[in-house]
Amino acid sequence: MTEPTLHYTLHLTGPPQVVAGDTVIHGFESEKALALLAYLALVERPVNRDHLAGLFWGDLDDEHSRGNLRRVLHNLTHRLPGCLEVERHSVRFVPAQATVDVREFRRHNMNGDLDALHAAVTWCGGELLEGVALADCPEFELWLVGERERWRAEVLAALETLITARTRQGDYTAAMALLDRALALAPWLERHHRHKMLLLARRGEFTAALKQYDLCRRLLADELGAPPSHELEALHARIEAARQRPRRAAPLTRPELVGREQELAELSALLLDPARRLITITGPGGVGKSTLAQAAAAENSFAFLDGVLFAPALTIAHPHELPGLLLQQLGLTPNGPASQVEQVKAALRTREVLLVIDNYEHLLPGSAHAGDAEDAVTLLQQLLEDAPHVKVLISSRQRVALRAETVFPLAGLNADAAAALFWQRLAQHSPRHAPTAADAAAARQICAQLEGSPLGIELAAAQSATTDCTVIAAQLQQSLDPLHSELRDLPARQRSLRALFDSSWVLLTPVEQAHLAQLALFGGDFTEAAARAVANADAAHLARLVDKSLLRTAPGGRYTFHPVVRQFAADRLAADGTLAALARTRFVRYYLALLAARNLAVTPARQRTILAEVSAEWLHVQAAWRMVGEDLPKTQLDAEAFTAALDALYHFCVARSLFVDGRVLLSDLAAVLPAQEIRLHGEVGVRLAIFHLRLGEPEQARRLLEVQLATLQTLTPPPTAAIALAALNLATVALHQDRYTEVQYWSAASRRFYQQTGNRWGEAMALNLAGVGEFNQAHYAQAQLWYSQALAIFTALEDARWIAKVQHNLATSYDLTGDHGRALEHFTAALAIHRANGEQWSEALACNSIGFVQINLGLYAAAEATLAEAQRMFVATGAPWGEMMALANRCLLDSLRGDLATAEQHGRRAHELAGKLGDRRYQAYAAHRLGNVLAAQDRWEEATRCYEEALRTRRELGQRALALETIAALAHLALRRGDLAGARVQIETALAALDAPPAGMDEPLHFYLACYQVLAATDDARAYQCLAMAVTLLQDRITRIENEEWRTAYQAIAAHRAIFDLVEGESQQHA
Repeated sequence: MTEPTLHYTLHLTGPPQVVAGDTVIHGFESEKALALLAYLALVERPVNRDHLAGLFWGDLDDEHSRGNLRRVLHNLTHRLPGCLEVERHSVRFVPAQATVDVREFRRHNMNGDLDALHAAVTWCGGELLEGVALADCPEFELWLVGERERWRAEVLAALETLITARTRQGDYTAAMALLDRALALAPWLERHHRHKMLLLARRGEFTAALKQYDLCRRLLADELGAPPSHELEALHARIEAARQRPRRAAPLTRPELVGREQELAELSALLLDPARRLITITGPGGVGKSTLAQAAAAENSFAFLDGVLFAPALTIAHPHELPGLLLQQLGLTPNGPASQVEQVKAALRTREVLLVIDNYEHLLPGSAHAGDAEDAVTLLQQLLEDAPHVKVLISSRQRVALRAETVFPLAGLNADAAAALFWQRLAQHSPRHAPTAADAAAARQICAQLEGSPLGIELAAAQSATTDCTVIAAQLQQSLDPLHSELRDLPARQRSLRALFDSSWVLLTPVEQAHLAQLALFGGDFTEAAARAVANADAAHLARLVDKSLLRTAPGGRYTFHPVVRQFAADRLAADGTLAALARTRFVRYYLALLAARNLAVTPARQRTILAEVSAEWLHVQAAWRMVGEDLPKTQLDAEAFTAALDALYHFCVARSLFVDGRVLLSDLAAVLPAQEIRLHGEVGVRLAIFHLRLGEPEQARRLLEVQLATLQTLTPPPTAAIALAALNLATVALHQDRYTEVQYWSAASRRFYQQTGNRWGEAMALNLAGVGEFNQAHYAQAQLWYSQALAIFTALEDARWIAKVQHNLATSYDLTGDHGRALEHFTAALAIHRANGEQWSEALACNSIGFVQINLGLYAAAEATLAEAQRMFVATGAPWGEMMALANRCLLDSLRGDLATAEQHGRRAHELAGKLGDRRYQAYAAHRLGNVLAAQDRWEEATRCYEEALRTRRELGQRALALETIAALAHLALRRGDLAGARVQIETALAALDAPPAGMDEPLHFYLACYQVLAATDDARAYQCLAMAVTLLQDRITRIENEEWRTAYQAIAAHRAIFDLVEGESQQHA
C-alpha cells in the first residue's frame, strides 16, 4: 500500500526551512541541496539538468558535476517525495505538492487591497534565503543577489503601503511594528527611520525618537559611509524643538456628538491624509460645524506632533487681527522688528500642527467687518506654502476658494439622529419629562421643520421643558407660513430658525427680552459685570437665558451666544431704537471706564494683570471705540473720560504691538471728531503718529506730530501732558531717522514737561530715549548716565517691563566699553524679569546677549549652553531675526573653540538669514565672522571676499569703528599670505583713520594685536605703541572684573595670552 504524499511548506524567506505539518524536515545532504530546491521553486519552470550542474558545480568537469547533481536530486526526492518531477534532461518543481512562502506573498500582493497586503506580509520571514552563501557557485550567487533585490523591493513596497494606511488610520502601534519589519530588511533606508521617529514623537516618546535618530546616523555611517540627509536633520530639529515646548491641546475635551458618527469618520480620514492641507466644513449657521470641528480636532490631535491650535475668529473684529490671534493662541507675544505675519509664518514653519479656525466666514470678503479680508486669505495661502507640516481645518458658512481647499459640506441631522438629540436635550432641561406618543410625533415634526438643525433642535427642546411639544410644532408651523412669503431671500433653514427664535422670544418676559437684545452688543464672550453694566442683567437673569439655550456659558465664568442667536437678538435690538441707543451708551461708558482704569503708564506695577484683562476684552474695547465715532454727531463726548481712555488704549496697543489696530481706531476717530475739538484732535494725533512710525511711515508721523504740537501749544491753558507726549514721540521719530541732535532736544523738552506734570513714568521714558540717542553715537558714558537715572525711576515705580529694557540697554553699553562683568550682571537681571513675565522674545534676546558677554569673558562652556537656549527660543517664537543673531554669535564661539566646520555652518546660516531679512548690519557682522573662520583654514580667497563684503557694508552704514576692525583683519590676512606690502597698505589705512581709542568695536584688543603684528613684521616702531595700548586696555578691563572665576577665564583667552606673551618677549629682548 502506497503512503499518502505529504503537503510541504517551503519557507524561503529568513533561514530556509521545509515543514510538513508541524514537523521540520531534516536530512538534506547539504546547503546546496536546499539552495537547488529553492532555485527550482522560485523559477517556476522546468530547468535543464546541465544548466543546474553548471550553476552549482561549475568548477568541476561535466562528469563530476552531473554526478553531484544526481546525488542531490536523489536526496531531495527521498526527503520530499512528490515535490520534484525529475526527467532525463530536466527537473521541475511540482507546485501542487508544496506551499512556497514567496509565491504566497506574490499571490496576495497582486490583489493590492489592504487585507490582501496584510495577508501577503505574514508570509515574509525576512531576507530571501537568509544565511545562504555558496562561494564556489558564482553564477548562483549572482542570480541570488538579483532575486534578493527583487524580493526586498516587493516586500518593502507592500510594507510601505500598509505603513501609510495604518498611519492614516491612527494605528501607530501597527505602523511601527511594520516599520520595524521594513528596517530589518533594509536598515540603511533613512525614510523608515524618519517615519518611526515621527510616530514616536507624536506619541510623546521623544527619548525613543531621538534614540532612533542616533541609530540611523550610526547605520548610515557604518553601512554607507554617508552623513544624514537634510530631511533627517530637519526632523531631528523639529522633534527637539517640540520636546522643549508644551504640546498644544485641543480647546475642549471631545464634545458629545449625536448622529455625526459617519461625518466624524470621514472628516478624520481627511485630517489624516497628508495630501489634504486645507479642509473647510461648510454649511448654514446652526448646523453644527463648530462642534464637528472641535470633535475632529480632539479625536485626531494625536496625529500632530505639536498638537492643535484653535483660533476662534469671532474673537477678532478684522481680518488683519488674525496673525495676532494666532500668536496669542501659540502663547507668543509680538517681537522685535518682524511683522506679526512673518512671526506667525516663522513660528509655524517647523511645527506639525492642526490649525482650527472657527467661524471663518467672519473674515471672508463680503462679511460685515471684512474690508481687508484678503489679509486673512493671503495669510492662509502663505501658511500652506511656507509651513509644510501645518494642516488647516476651517468651519465656515462659505468656502475659502483656494486651490488647496477640500470642501466638506455639512447638512442637518437625519430624522433618527435629530429625534435622539431632541430627547437628549429635553432630558437635560426636564429630567422627569415622560414623553407620550403624541410628543414623539410632534418632536419628529419639529425636527423635520428645522431640517435637522442641531441649534434649532436645542432651542426647541429648551422650550419643550415648559411647553407641550404639539403646541411648539403648531406654533412653529404658524410662524413659518408668513416667513416663507415675507423672507423669501433667506435660505429655508434660516427661515425655520428665525421662526423658532420668534417662538422662543414670545415666551420671554419683557425684561428678559430687553436683556437678550442688549446683550447682542457683545461680539464675543463677556463677563457678568459687563452684562450688568450694559443690559442691567445680573447672574440670575443670565442663568435663565442659559436655561432657555439662548445664552451659553464660556470658560472663566463668562457668557457667549451662538452666532445665529446673536444675530437674531441683534435684529430685535435694532428694531427698538430707544433701547439700542441706551445700550450703546452704556456699552461705551463701561469699556472706556474699564480702559481708563487700566493704564500701563499710570499703574505700571500692574502690567501683567492689565495686559491680561484688556486682552480678554479687546474685541469689545474696539467695538466701543468704533461706537464713539459712530455716535459722535448725536452724542456729547466727555472729554476727560475720553482722554483717560485714549491714553490707556495707546499704551496698551504699543505694549502689545497692535500698531495696525491702533492706527485704524484712531484714524477713524480723528476723521469724525468735530473741528472745534482742537484739544481732542491733538490728543488723538500725537498718539496716532507713533502707530504711523511703527508701521514704517516716519515722515507722516513727524508731520502729524509737528502740526499737532503747534496746535496744542496755542491752547490756554496748554495741555502739558499731551505736549510732553508729543515731544517724546518727536524724539522717537528723530531716533528712527538718526537725527540725534533732535533726539536730545525733544527728549529734554519732554522731560521738562513731564516734570511739570509730576509724571515720573514719562520722565523715565524721556531719559531712556536720551540714553539710546547717546548710545547710537558711541557716547557710552553719557548714555550710561541717562540709563541709570531712568532705571532708578522705573524701579521706584515697580515697572518690571521697563526695568528689564533699561537693564538691557545699560548692559549693552557696559559690554561695549569692556566692563563685561557689570554687563553680565545687568543682562542676568533683565533675563530674570523677562522669564518671570513670560516674555519669550525678550527672554531669548537676553539669553543671546548673555551668551555674547560670556564669550567676551572666556566662559565658553556657559556661552554654548546659553546661545543654544537662545536659538531654540527664537525658533520656537518664530523670530528669524533673533535666530540670525544667535547663529552669528555661535559662529564666533565655535571659531574661538577651534570647531571651524561648525563655525562655518553657523556663520553661513546667519549670513543667509540676514540677507533674507534685509538686515545689512548683521549681514556684515556675519560676513566678518565668516572671514575669520575661513582665514583660520587658510582659505584666503573666500576669506578676502567675506571681509570685503563686510567692509563695504560697514562703510555704507557709517559703522566707522567696525570698518576699522575689518580693515585690520584684511591686513592680518595679507600678512599671513606673505603679502607684506598689501598688509602694510591696509594697516596704514586703519591707523590713519584712528584718531582716538576705538569706541564701538566688537573686539578692540584683536584690532590692536593685528596692528602690532603687521607693523612688527616691517620693523615699524609704532608696533610697540599699539602693543602698549593693547596692554593698557586689557589691564583696565581685567581690573574691572570682580568675579575671580570670570577674571581667570578672561585672562586665559588666546588673544589676551598672546598680548601678555608679546609683552614678556619684548621685555626679555630689551633686558
